[in-house]
Amino acid sequence: MKIKAPDSCPSMVARAPDTSAEVQMLRQEVKTLTDENAALKREVSQLHKRASTGGGGASTKKARTAGQKKKLFERWVKALHRESKRHKINNAFGCEPFSVALADTGRWSPEDFAEIFSGAGEKIQPTPSNKPTSVITVLRFGSYEDVSSFFSGAEATIPRDGYEAQIWRRRNFNKSYKNCDAPAELSGMDVHYNKSKHSLSFQFSMELKDGSEW
Repeated sequence: MKIKAPDSCPSMVARAPDTSAEVQMLRQEVKTLTDENAALKREVSQLHKRASTGGGGASTKKARTAGQKKKLFERWVKALHRESKRHKINNAFGCEPFSVALADTGRWSPEDFAEIFSGAGEKIQPTPSNKPTSVITVLRFGSYEDVSSFFSGAEATIPRDGYEAQIWRRRNFNKSYKNCDAPAELSGMDVHYNKSKHSLSFQFSMELKDGSEW
């Protein structure tokens, strides 16, 4: 008896699964891990930089050297001479007092101000009895000797004499005119510091010398 073979039969050879999708997924995971590793390295580098400079964004400004302090004080002395010469006094006679305003153009943090002025002068404001919540600090140096002592602490010299102010006159209703430059002397100083604006300014108390010659 002849047995007829079936028309077709399943293949007995196993087919390898399609791995292209898996390879693509692995490549994507490798790329993701690489990017994350690079980001972590950048973050670690930034942390090291912050740690080496004091960390956390804290101020790391170095204190002024003795030479820098001296130059700062000498700059104020030169500015006082300059502003005094620009000061106009109308119809002055005798030893008339006047004041010369001077603003430092730098930005003064509370730490900068404390470095130079801590413990100096007489604090007028803020005090428990005078504007205790004010953001403006006023220090007074009530005599030339007080001012001189403060400047000498930075090895700088601020003279008592050698200043000038402009004397202006006016006759009747005529236009004012400059009469002369009169000698003046330093008699005191107020320091004003605005903590909110980080600004520093001075009010120098001056007096005209004997006006008999002008």
